[in-house]
Amino acid sequence: MHWRAALNRRAGILAGLLLAGALSWMPAEEGTTAAILGPARTPAEVVSRFASAGLDREDAAADICRDRDATRILTVHLVAAGPATRRQALAHALDCWWAVPPGRAEKAVLTRADTLPAGQRSAGVHPTGLHGRPGLIPLVRAAMAPWLGGDAATTSDPATGQWSASLDSDGHARLIELLSILQHPEPLVPPLVPDAGSAIGGRRSQESLQATTWGGLAQRLAAAYHLSTALAGTIPPDTPCQVDLPAGPLNEVPALLAPKGIQAAVLRGALCLGRTPPDDREHPAARRRLAVLPIAHLATRRGDDALIASIILRRVDPAGWKQPGWTIIPLDDPHCLIVAADTATIHHVVAALAAIEHHGLNGPLPGTFAGSPTSP
Repeated sequence: MHWRAALNRRAGILAGLLLAGALSWMPAEEGTTAAILGPARTPAEVVSRFASAGLDREDAAADICRDRDATRILTVHLVAAGPATRRQALAHALDCWWAVPPGRAEKAVLTRADTLPAGQRSAGVHPTGLHGRPGLIPLVRAAMAPWLGGDAATTSDPATGQWSASLDSDGHARLIELLSILQHPEPLVPPLVPDAGSAIGGRRSQESLQATTWGGLAQRLAAAYHLSTALAGTIPPDTPCQVDLPAGPLNEVPALLAPKGIQAAVLRGALCLGRTPPDDREHPAARRRLAVLPIAHLATRRGDDALIASIILRRVDPAGWKQPGWTIIPLDDPHCLIVAADTATIHHVVAALAAIEHHGLNGPLPGTFAGSPTSP
């Protein structure tokens, strides 16, 4: 069935049927598959449609089958896509996250849940030197929230500093990492590694590119630049447009599409298109890192540690701190901030602390940084 026919039949098949959709194939030498997906009632139906499109390498969690998916048509074009590219493209089109449960590296879960998909849980006891500090308990639990879904749990005895937990292997590793840093907060900043999209941006199209629908644009971009593309599911692929892009490098495409109301970015090897700036779709907790940022030179009065943390939370990537497991834990001995966020946000915090050092607590910061994604 041609995809336009599937779209035209959409209204008559929403109730009680499997999701409407069809496959359309580009020339074999392009190595591109285009999947047009429609409404689904259950995760099994989503996976079934993925399978019919040759995209059956991922699982769909129940939380992606909400009312808002009932009229959504998804457009994804995959070109020589590895696992990270495929997952980014599908999650962008579905407006969800992807995460890999422990022990299942070959298959990710597509989800909108704040908690991560869990592996097999086990009980563990973690002794620490954090005696007599009950105030840390809610802070640790907030940072560990993405690993505390279902029957997972953590408890602590402030008198002994011992933590007990029922977690999967990743949850235990994350808890041990956090407790170790809280005991010995040595300065730590993870390196900022550029996304693969920075290298892909130099690719060039050899001919001009025209499109009269946004779905057609996604397909033509995939063929012209030989890369995977994904159109946000909130944009029906048959939405009319008038796009005429000159031949040139891929990194010029976002600026050319912006006047048309389309934001574009290459993330994990996929060119993602939408009405809002595209985001990295790996689950925020999965890509979260920890940093220890000394602030003894800034915290000159009692309570300054918490004040600096609150300033950062309000003014640096404010949307990002709504992500599950992202937080700032201020310590006063030694004076430092434990920052739990992705690497880019951590480096924004570093820049903001440098500005506070220069201008003071009430001075200007380097703008409100472009935030990390809001929750799906």
